[in-house]
Amino acid sequence: MSRIYTNSQVFCLCSGQSVDEETKLPYAINEPGSCHQLANLLFCANCQGHKCKTNCCSFDIECKFCPNCLFDYTGSSDMVCSKNCFDCPLCDSTLSISVSDDTLDGKPGKVFKFKCLHCRYSYKTGIITKPKSLINIIKSEKKKINAFPQIYLKFLNGYNDLVTLQQLQQQLNKRLVKMTQSKKQNKHLSDNILTRMKQMNVSNVNKDTFDEMDILKHKIDSNHSIELNEDQDKLDAQQIASKSEGGGFIAYERQAKLNIDMLQNINATKSVGKNLGLFPVAKSLRAKKSYKCLNCNTPLVVPTKDPLLIKFLTKWNAIDYLPTIQITGLVNKPYPKSLRINHLEPFIINVMNPLEYDISASIFILSELSKGFINLRYDSNQPYVTQLTLPLTNFSVPGNSSSNDDKTPYIKTIPTPLLTQNTKFSRAELLMRLGKLNSQNKSVSPDESIDIENTMIEKGVNWILIPISLVVNYTMSQLSNVDYEDEVNIKIPFYITIEAKLPEEIKKLGTSKKGLKYGFWNIVDLGSFAISNN
Repeated sequence: MSRIYTNSQVFCLCSGQSVDEETKLPYAINEPGSCHQLANLLFCANCQGHKCKTNCCSFDIECKFCPNCLFDYTGSSDMVCSKNCFDCPLCDSTLSISVSDDTLDGKPGKVFKFKCLHCRYSYKTGIITKPKSLINIIKSEKKKINAFPQIYLKFLNGYNDLVTLQQLQQQLNKRLVKMTQSKKQNKHLSDNILTRMKQMNVSNVNKDTFDEMDILKHKIDSNHSIELNEDQDKLDAQQIASKSEGGGFIAYERQAKLNIDMLQNINATKSVGKNLGLFPVAKSLRAKKSYKCLNCNTPLVVPTKDPLLIKFLTKWNAIDYLPTIQITGLVNKPYPKSLRINHLEPFIINVMNPLEYDISASIFILSELSKGFINLRYDSNQPYVTQLTLPLTNFSVPGNSSSNDDKTPYIKTIPTPLLTQNTKFSRAELLMRLGKLNSQNKSVSPDESIDIENTMIEKGVNWILIPISLVVNYTMSQLSNVDYEDEVNIKIPFYITIEAKLPEEIKKLGTSKKGLKYGFWNIVDLGSFAISNN
């Protein structure tokens, strides 16, 4: 997506309407998820305001389908395709599936091979002797592979419990031996009583030792009963061993012979079964959703139910009604990468009107950026203060006549600072506009940049350029403690009000409103700048 739509976001009122009394900024304007890209917002003609899909709208699923086979799953609770549609676990591309004949213990079967159409990933199933769907085959193979690490972990945990129990018993025996050796000090106990206490495992040791031993004994006894189906386990092992990709797994015969002596050299913290293999991923389903305004229940987006069509029966996108705001550097000059302390840095506000009618707009900004809009990269302190200057706050933007006039080239709707030199048409258009600006400023040579602040505001077929400047200074508390290698991210909040004629598509709804009038907060990210003192 173009940078025009990614670094400029619109605040949604559903995040909170409480405002600061001094700055009039909403308290929630800097909270995550409170601002959205203009292309992701909807517009309610009845409420005359933008709506986010998250909290401002309700939705209904019009149809649910597989994007690969287009099978209809509307009304089903399935999340993945149950047909033969799979994605590559590495690159998400579609997998091709082939089948070959094979035998298992004299029984005829099938082997399925998955191969990615984009990367080198491939997967081969075991020999399948019973009819199953591919998705169930993959599920069963996952369970078989996961069964081996689970059994291994049971043996490993059992071994660790036995070692701990043995250590506790050794400690108990040592204490009993010490008691026997000190029998002369316990004259009230006879040799027969001490011997009987030892046989009955009764002593004056701490009760905590016995509690831990009892817990371990109960745990070991409960783990001894591992449910194993020998015939089924052998069949599963043969199927896994028949796969060429199964060489990294422990064979069933070796797994069955694991004993305590073999486990003594195994690290108890070793991760088992973490990266044993990558299985094909069942294709996720897609859904077409319709959205309604929660406030007035007006349909905002209604798609067609046919998966093959991308048409909409109703579509109210905010980008078709709200102006697009973008801040750029001066015309024909690179965008600044650094800012100097106490130096006026000029920028240009690009306002683009999507409506066919002219709009009357007003822009309000803060004279000084508050905390949350100027942030250091490595420090949470605020050593800087940023002052803004906007010489023009009320203006009009021409309507976008190109929407109804095929004779107007689309390139005319792009503001001059946003034109690039990547294409022949863009270079020609930029050269022509710079020539006009130079003719209006005879004192400026063709090689120099055009300072919009010293010239009249440039207008296009549906856009206007407004000058804005900022100055970065140190706060008084941080003046003596300055890091000259700071990198600062700056965001500028605007409050914009719009007035225009009522578009024809809104008139058809039968609304009683005579015109289009609304306001919204727009936050533009200028980017990160290195701060220098010279």
